[in-house]
Amino acid sequence: MLNRFLLDNKLDSENKKVNLKKSDDSKKGSTTILEDIILIDTHEFVIFPGIVSSITIKNKFLIKFLKDSKEEINNVGIILRKNINKKSKEDFYKIGTLVKVLKLLSLPDDSAVLILFGKEKFKIKTINEKDDLLKASVEIIEEKKGKIKNELAIIDSLRDVTTKLLKYKQEPIFELQVVLTEIKSIDFLVYFLGSNISIDIEKKQNLLEILNLKSRAKKLLKYLMEALNFAKVKHDIQSKVNADFNQIQKEQLLKYHIKAIQEELGETDQSIANKLEEKRKKKNWTKDADEVFERTLNKIKRVSPSAPEYTINIEYAETLLSLPWNELSKDNLDIKNSEKILNEDHFGLEKIKERILEHLAVLKLKSDIKGPIICLHGPPGVGKTSLGRSIANALGRSFAKISLGGLGDEAEIRGHRKTYIGAMPGKIISTLRKVSYSNPLVLLDEVDKLSNIKGDPSAALLEVLDPEQNNKFVDHYLDIPYDLSKIMFLATANNLNTISKPLMDRMEIIEISGYTLEEKMEISKKYLIPKQKLEHGLKPKDFSLPDLTIEKIIDNYTMEAGVRNLERNIASICRKIAKYITTNCGYKKKITEENLYDFLGLKKVEKELYSEISTPGVAIALAWTSVGGDILFVETKFYKGNGKLKLSGQLGDVMKESVETAYSYIKSHAKKLEIDEDLFLKNDVHVHFPAGATPKDGPSAGITVTSALASLFSQRKIKSKLGMTGEMTLRGKVLPVGGIKEKILAAKRVGITHIILSKSNEKDILDIKKEYLEGLKFFYVKNIGEVLEMSLENKSAEE
Repeated sequence: MLNRFLLDNKLDSENKKVNLKKSDDSKKGSTTILEDIILIDTHEFVIFPGIVSSITIKNKFLIKFLKDSKEEINNVGIILRKNINKKSKEDFYKIGTLVKVLKLLSLPDDSAVLILFGKEKFKIKTINEKDDLLKASVEIIEEKKGKIKNELAIIDSLRDVTTKLLKYKQEPIFELQVVLTEIKSIDFLVYFLGSNISIDIEKKQNLLEILNLKSRAKKLLKYLMEALNFAKVKHDIQSKVNADFNQIQKEQLLKYHIKAIQEELGETDQSIANKLEEKRKKKNWTKDADEVFERTLNKIKRVSPSAPEYTINIEYAETLLSLPWNELSKDNLDIKNSEKILNEDHFGLEKIKERILEHLAVLKLKSDIKGPIICLHGPPGVGKTSLGRSIANALGRSFAKISLGGLGDEAEIRGHRKTYIGAMPGKIISTLRKVSYSNPLVLLDEVDKLSNIKGDPSAALLEVLDPEQNNKFVDHYLDIPYDLSKIMFLATANNLNTISKPLMDRMEIIEISGYTLEEKMEISKKYLIPKQKLEHGLKPKDFSLPDLTIEKIIDNYTMEAGVRNLERNIASICRKIAKYITTNCGYKKKITEENLYDFLGLKKVEKELYSEISTPGVAIALAWTSVGGDILFVETKFYKGNGKLKLSGQLGDVMKESVETAYSYIKSHAKKLEIDEDLFLKNDVHVHFPAGATPKDGPSAGITVTSALASLFSQRKIKSKLGMTGEMTLRGKVLPVGGIKEKILAAKRVGITHIILSKSNEKDILDIKKEYLEGLKFFYVKNIGEVLEMSLENKSAEE
């Protein structure tokens, strides 16, 4: 781009300030008109004032005229034409440059190169063609020169951007930097860069037409920035293409070397196929699998190792070979031994143990059993997952766990088509590859936490769990039937409401409720404490936990249906003991109620908060949650207003309707309840459920809200240590609700001794162990009148 001859002349013209001669009729302040100047039109060059440039011309008449001219040719006009093929005079741009012809160089093809020096700008007045030459009458454009604001900053910006641009274009940067440093005039710098930097010809013409120096400099800076950004993008693309090309070359070279090494070692493509063939002979699989493997093996032998299909087919063949098609582990069907193992691993859970032993008994009488899949439903920490491991232990089967929590892609169950990039089998088939047997116990953990981001995974599980069709389960990756009927599936769930109805229909739900205080103490002594001592490297004699201390841990540091937090607290004690031992610090090996604070800190649960109600309008409801039973306060207040009802506590629609029903019942039975009816007209009522950040819904708080409102308006307190649960109709009937065992355990944990239930829930109490019910008194009711009679104190709060 940069020509040494042009640069020397540019600098010479800048330093010597060549004097331009104007026509005789020029006067200071007047317009200069030049008549009949020779006009050279071009469509690829723009020449700027003060700059030496060169152009090639082919017009033989023009060349002859210039050669025959005996005088120095000072006034030749260079004008840009929009389309050189058009002869229309309107196709010329209006602004051009008056130049001086410094030199004419003839070329062998009868064309010539003109070395030109730009003098000044002109504007075309008229154009005509005379003697085969293009002549024009032009008006000289005077440009004002002088200092502009921020001139040095603009000059530095132009230099910096130009230097960066030339780095991308691989131009001689050092030579240009020297030249740019020598140029002090911003006017000359703009024209110099406009002439030498590669930008569109229309943009160069635009620079020529801008008369204001500052505007021209800023416009050039904008054009240079655009060129720089384009050069950056182009450079990045070229670099990436080169890198990809080099990577492809590298891979091809490596493949060539690998092939040569394999040939030297005797491990050719044919030998890989032979190894697969040898493994095939040991497989006892289905006819479909054998035919598919045969086709795959033929493709491996046929396809080039460099082809993508080669690797895909090898992976598919190895997947087929790694699956246990008819490899069955021998079941241990000794019922007494299984019962012993289950009792050793888990305390309590008699119902689930009995159901498992029944299943094993049928399996012993009939080698193949098809029945519903067992789903263990209960709060976290009650031992659902560990129970699955114990069942596998008792049976002598391999155990595999598949976590379904958060799984939202159907392909995770059914697999991907093997034609996709990165395809793999679904979780069921992948699990079978690991266990090496086709009859393991597979635990589907957290089946209630499936989502449906892509497809419907719960629908895909239907084929897996349905005994009538899982003997021909088709994984998309395998694309052939696989028999899952020998697998013993066990599912776990915290919340049945989120499981789809068709999937629920395939499973037999077995409830695992929370543990009582006595059960937790036994679990701690038999399982949790020995386990945590072993995991923390402690000996049995390093510390002891008396029964009273364990009871305090359960009462004051945990509030849960299961034993997960209890185990964490025991682990925390073990860590403290381990620290004392390793640092040679003295400690009391017997952890009592008095020094328990040193190990676990302040109490986290205060039972007293739940046992006493000091004001009218407050009642305790027994609630069921996905993590077990809990208690729920219902607080009511009234204040001056006009009978409006306000609710708070993040309630669901069903719960809001229960409150409205209770309020309507109290209003309609005000006389019977000896409540002044004016209270409803002159007051607004606010019903609040504490723990406002926790969503709450369900109908079981109906009788509790009614009792709280009756207590508020009659100013009679709810009896102490009383909890209740039940749905209420607008007629006052009390309907049964679910989760009774969990609710009773929650009530017992916090010290509630009296419980009101629907008469229809009496059968649920009969199904609960008697030791769970010790210390509790139950009242069974049919209507809200009985509830209020049992729950409200006889005297008002004032009395």
